Amino acid sequence: MVTTTFLCCLFTLAYAAPPPYRLLDQPRGTTRAFFDVEFATTGWTSLANVTGWAAMSLPLGVTADGLPIGVQLMAPDETILLKLSAQLETAIPWAGRRPPGGVAG
Repeated sequence: MVTTTFLCCLFTLAYAAPPPYRLLDQPRGTTRAFFDVEFATTGWTSLANVTGWAAMSLPLGVTADGLPIGVQLMAPDETILLKLSAQLETAIPWAGRRPPGGVAG
C-alpha cells in the first residue's frame, strides 16, 4: 500500500501595497472609511480569518527603498507553517536585515 501526503500551503503578499502612511494616522470618520483603507492595504490577510487556516507573515523580500516585503503563508495546520518557515529562514535569512534608518538589533 502506498500512502501519499499532500501538504497544502498558500503564499500571498501580506500587504497589497506599501502602507499609506499619510492615511494611517488620520481620522477616518466612519467605520466604512476605516475598513476601506484596511482592505485596500491588507490584501489577502482577511482570507485566513474567514477560512480558519493558520497564517503567518515572513519578511522574504525588500523594496527598492530597503523596506521589508511580507509574504503571508496560510495552511490548514500551523505545524506545516512552522516547518516551512524554518526552511525558508534557512534558505533566505532575514534576522540580520534592518531597513534604512532602522534601529540596530
